[in-house]
Amino acid sequence: MTTIDSLPIYKFTSKDVKTATEDYTIQDICRLMYENDIGSIVITKRTVEGVNPVGILTERDIVRLIGMSEETFTPQTAVREIMKYPLITIDSNSTVSNAIKTMNAHQIRRLLVLDDNQQMMGILTERDVLRAIGTASNI
Repeated sequence: MTTIDSLPIYKFTSKDVKTATEDYTIQDICRLMYENDIGSIVITKRTVEGVNPVGILTERDIVRLIGMSEETFTPQTAVREIMKYPLITIDSNSTVSNAIKTMNAHQIRRLLVLDDNQQMMGILTERDVLRAIGTASNI
């Protein structure tokens, strides 16, 4: 019998991760989210080694920014000013059970998934976790 303790997350990871650089504005990010019907964007930074993920911005972060803003909200704010970092990551061979524990421990809804070379291979969302639980439970 398959359980979430034995299911590897790479089977459920969303591979088409949308990214943007730190200099994108909140408006740019909102447009990307809207056009791709997604709730988060991984923020990257160019370095000598290449393009590396450094943060994440979610719909919830944007709502919190607008709702909690004491000042007038400006959609031209650079993402680097509000992105969440450091990124919480997980190895692609980790189990669904470990992913759930990590998400709960950090109170997050998404995990960046890294391959054996520590390169971004995808993102695991709450929806992906539910799909995995459904598979393990034959739902």
